[in-house]
Amino acid sequence: MSLLEYRDVRCSHSESLPSLLMQLGLSVLISTYQTGHLVVVAAREGRLTLTFNQFERAMGIGVKPGTIAVCTRKEVWFLRNAPDIAAKLKGQHDACFLARTSHFVDDIQAHEAAWIASKARGKDEFWVVNTLFSCLCALDPRYSFAPRWQPPFISALRPEDRCHLNGLAVVGGQPRYVTALAETDTSSGWRAVKHNGGCIIEVPTGRLLTRQLSLPPLSTRAWRSIVFSPFRSGRAGFGRFSDRPCYRCGLAARRLARSGDSRRLCLCRPLQSPPSVGRSSHRGGS
Repeated sequence: MSLLEYRDVRCSHSESLPSLLMQLGLSVLISTYQTGHLVVVAAREGRLTLTFNQFERAMGIGVKPGTIAVCTRKEVWFLRNAPDIAAKLKGQHDACFLARTSHFVDDIQAHEAAWIASKARGKDEFWVVNTLFSCLCALDPRYSFAPRWQPPFISALRPEDRCHLNGLAVVGGQPRYVTALAETDTSSGWRAVKHNGGCIIEVPTGRLLTRQLSLPPLSTRAWRSIVFSPFRSGRAGFGRFSDRPCYRCGLAARRLARSGDSRRLCLCRPLQSPPSVGRSSHRGGS
């Protein structure tokens, strides 16, 4: 019989958070690969509520009306909304998401995910940032995944995590920008330069927009014009496509989401020193 591992999870929040969530009329989804949870942060009757849903190494999250997708260690789980069940639950619930299907992808380190509009196929595709194979891929019923795009400096489709592709921004239903920790084309080559080798790549053209970033993440959320993202997370900065961060804080930026005119920035403790070459550093989702 296997032993279950328990971890102590503690949290605190500012007093204004419940009223802010109620004002915006939304809940926040947080994935944490270290404890293996999809955390739902919501507010009810002026009080904050936290729901911990267990998924093995939860990472990338995709959301569209009626569906939530959670990328885990070896599968992508799809949760569907069941309004009829929500109406029967105790208390007030406007939705009830239940796990209904999953797609096996194996351990591809799916850092981000989003639905992409595909005119050629006549329907939306679910795309994943496939960090292990250094590509953007779509789920395919015949295969674990189908490659759709690779950075121009990647020469082969191999499970070698060559550049640590880790972030995706979608604009107008199409993949627009991605981030990687380095422009390297060798197995785990990014580890030696990840403290200052990060880059942002424009997907349609393959053009590198900026270089020398520290642990840059991107968000899957679509913006009206330009992507606002924490590009210098290792240096605790936050800004647009520019050489200088427009906001500095004492924590490292991980992911960004937008609702109307407000933005929610996910932060974590920054690295105290550049990581060693051999250290594992798998990064979690939004």
